[in-house]
Amino acid sequence: MVENAFKHGASESRFQSYIHIDMRLQNSVLDFNIENTKESSEKSGVYENIGLGNVRRQLELMYKDYDMHVQNETSFFKVRLKINFKNHATI
Repeated sequence: MVENAFKHGASESRFQSYIHIDMRLQNSVLDFNIENTKESSEKSGVYENIGLGNVRRQLELMYKDYDMHVQNETSFFKVRLKINFKNHATI
C-alpha cells in the first residue's frame, strides 16, 4: 500500500500532492491508515483491481480478524486496515 501511494498516487499528482501514513499497534491491534492524492481524472468509488484483490486474499489467508476499508475519491485514495493479532500470535 505504501509503494502504491508513491507509485500511483503522489508521483502522478501535479499539484499539492501528499501521502499521509499513520500506523499504531496497541493492545495487539494494528491500526494502519494511508491516504494519498491522485489525479482527479480517475474514476471515484471503490473498485477492486488486481492489487487490492491480492491484498484481500493475503489478509484472508494470514489473519482471522481483520477489517479493511478503501475509499477511492476523485482527488484522493485512502485505506484503513485493522488487524487483531490477539487470535493470531503473541506480541
